[in-house]
Parts: sequence; structure tokens; C-alpha cells
Amino acid sequence: MAPDDPDWSIWSKVDAVALEDAIALSLDIGPGGSRHQIAKAGQSLYRPSEPERDHYHERLTLSLSHLGRDLPLAGPRLPPEMPPERNEIRLRDFAEFASKMDWDLADRFPWKTISYVDERGNEVTLVNVDGKQMVRTPAGGYITQEKWKEMTTPFREPVPPEIVIASSIQEARSSNVPVVRLVPTSQPKPDWETWGNVPEASIIQVVAISCNIEPGAIQPGELGEKPSSELHQYWKRLTIASANAVSGTLKCVRTNPGTRLLPPCIFDDVSLVEFAAWAQGLPYPWELPKEFPRPLQVVEASTAEKEADQEAPSRWPWGSYETKLLIELAEAARHFWTEYKPGLPATAPTNDEVRDWLMRRGVPQRKAEVMAQILRADDLPPGPHVNK
Repeated sequence: MAPDDPDWSIWSKVDAVALEDAIALSLDIGPGGSRHQIAKAGQSLYRPSEPERDHYHERLTLSLSHLGRDLPLAGPRLPPEMPPERNEIRLRDFAEFASKMDWDLADRFPWKTISYVDERGNEVTLVNVDGKQMVRTPAGGYITQEKWKEMTTPFREPVPPEIVIASSIQEARSSNVPVVRLVPTSQPKPDWETWGNVPEASIIQVVAISCNIEPGAIQPGELGEKPSSELHQYWKRLTIASANAVSGTLKCVRTNPGTRLLPPCIFDDVSLVEFAAWAQGLPYPWELPKEFPRPLQVVEASTAEKEADQEAPSRWPWGSYETKLLIELAEAARHFWTEYKPGLPATAPTNDEVRDWLMRRGVPQRKAEVMAQILRADDLPPGPHVNK
């Protein structure tokens, strides 16, 4: 290493620097050295550095014009009396800005990217991370080139882009993605006698049982060898569920502390019934195990029942025809109105009671309100009444 070259063993691990130092590093100039001083001063005594000096001032001028907008500051802007090039920026932001400006960066500049297509058709992006050239995966994680080859070897086709991968605890925490490694093992099934009676559990547990895997069997970072494996599905669903929990689309009933290995939100608790409703309401609904608790249980009628329906089409109230909401309507009628005595309003349930009961069974609020109104006895006087 020449005296004025950057010591990349140090600079590759630095997060933020002064703008003038970032520009020097981008040209493979060591900040503070004689080459840097000549480039800053615009001197022409050192003839070989003239193109270097011109590039330095061109980049400085453009960077200053974009500072605080396309090139974010790493902290508060310095007061006007201070040189503007002393404002601090993050090297990661500068690398992204330089890419937009189509500037060549020093080979070892942090977060410099190079893209190519490998022999299996995967679009590969190499990024300088912590002094190493890492592969940025389709899902936004970073792994070594050796790990990338290991990951892609089992696949004859490109790696599915929905598979989320990271290579370190630090990357998992900063990118909200799990650390992944390949494993060929099959996974044990959930203990449905337990999970079928649990009303709430953490997202990481509920996602596991949605994939028909016993939650305690999964180790952080395990990924099945085949793209169709349950573990691939598990990590894919965990990523989707955690993103929806952060956005609020998947409602959590309580928050819990996370660990160093995985994003905190996946340890928040959700209702299994509400999770099933959310999962089946996705644009591409998830297939859930038949034992998974659901908001509206549809029980297939036996052959004898179906034959009985055909023979007695007047079975209350709609013969053999059924839908999820009709089943809930019939259940609500049996639950609330069998003891009603006409002329005695106190024996009738309130609409609010019926609505809340239906909502607890997974019926949406508006539909539950309408169903409660449909079931209300005709001889009841209008307005609310007290149920004694």
C-alpha cells in the first residue's frame, strides 16, 4: 500500500465521514494525505494528479449541490461559517448517490455494487460489506459468494426471490430478515391437541403451525434443501407475516421482546382465529392445516345427513343449502332465541349481545350487526331493552 492510499482495513468499517473524505476515498485517495491535499487545493505542481484533481472537484461540486437531498446528511448540517464539505455523510448513502451519478468508485469502496447474471440465470449483485465482497440476495440480505454458491447448488432453476436470506446477526437485525442455512431434515407435525386449544400465540409459533410444523422443532436459520419444503414455506410466511404485523394489517394482541437473532415483531402474540382469517384473506390465500383453528368452521355433512336433507328439503331454515354465514346465523338463533318468550322482552337478547357473540366467532362486525337485526323477534318494540 502506497503512503497516500486508503487503509481499507479501517475505512471499510467506517459508517460516516466528512463529504470531502468520502470523495477522496471514492477516487482511491487516502483522506488527509498529500494527494488529498493537492486535490483539495487544486495545485498543479504534481502533474500526474491533475486528472485526479479535476475529478475530485467535479465530484465535490456535484455532491454539494445535492447535499441534504439526494445525498442525505448523517447528522445536523454544519453552521454556514464552517466549510460545507466537512458535513458528515454515510458511505452507504454516498455509494448509492455515486451509482445514480454513474461514477466509478474505488474497488474496495464500502457498499460499491457490481451486478451480473450467474450460470443458473440468477441476477447477482456483489456489494462491499465490512471489507468483503458479499452477494445481495433477491430478498435484500447479504451472504458470502461461497454461501451463495452453496445456496444455489440444490436448485436447477434460479433461487425463488421470496426466500429471505441474511448472513449474520448484524444483517438480520438491520434488515429484519432471518439468518438462513440449508438443512435436509423433515419437521415434526404440531401437537394439535395442544395448539387446537390455544387461543393466542406468538407470530413465529403461529406461522410454524400454519405450515404444519411443531414450533419448537425449528432452529433459527434452518432452510430446507428443496424449494417446495415446509421450511422454505415457513421462512416465506414468516417474512410476510412480520411485514404485515409491522404495517398493522396483521393485528397483534400484545407485544413481546425479541431476540438478537430475529426481528422483534415476530414474537408478538396474535389470535389464532384472527390469524386464520387474515391468512385466508390475503390476495394469494394460504393453505392451512385442516386442524388449524378457523373463525368459521364449515363441517362437511355426512352422506346420511345429505340424504336426509334431500328427503326433507324443508329442514329449518334452508334445507341442504349452507354457507359459512348461514351456519353462524343458525347457531346464533339456537344460542340466543330458543328461550325467548313472546310478550316478554326481558327474555330476548340484545342486538349488541348477538353481534359481539358472532364477532368472537370470526364474523366481520358489519355482517354481525345485520345478522343480529335479522334474528330480532318481530314482536319486540323498537329501541334497546334491558336484558334481565
